[in-house]
Amino acid sequence: MGTNYLDFLAEGFRILKTKGFMIVAEVKSRMQKIDYFVNLIVGMGFKILKRDEHNTHFVLLVFQK
Repeated sequence: MGTNYLDFLAEGFRILKTKGFMIVAEVKSRMQKIDYFVNLIVGMGFKILKRDEHNTHFVLLVFQK
C-alpha cells in the first residue's frame, strides 16, 4: 500500500459491494501502529474478520464491508 493509504481505503470502500471483503497484507515494519490502522478502517464502516500477525515480516487483515 502506498503512503496515501487513506485514498486506497476510501476507494476500496467505494467499489466494494455490501458484504464484500477487503484484504490488506502489509509489511510489518511499515505498520507501526496496527491498532490505529484497524480502528481507522473500522471507523470507515468495515468490520474486522481476521487479524494475523504470526508472520515475522507481514501482517494480514481481513475486513468486510
